[in-house]
Amino acid sequence: MEQTDANHIIAGVGIAIRQRDRLRPEIQSLIAEGNAFHIHAGVFEKGPLSKMAKDFESEVTRVIRELGPFKVQHLLGQSRFASGMIGIVELHES
Repeated sequence: MEQTDANHIIAGVGIAIRQRDRLRPEIQSLIAEGNAFHIHAGVFEKGPLSKMAKDFESEVTRVIRELGPFKVQHLLGQSRFASGMIGIVELHES
């Protein structure tokens, strides 16, 4: 993220991998060579944010529905955050 995004709320979604060589080629192609993830993030206006784990889902919904988005961009490996919440859903091929 850029310095101008400081103190804004960032909401992202993407794919992270553990072992690239175990994925089908069409999945591998979604992530640049040498990276372990591909994430797009929305930068939303500044505002209060509950940091309680029990509020995670409702806060994500509130941010997306109620706070104004400024832009969407790639989240890169060099991005640094001072605080935040993260939810991870592990996907499995059937």
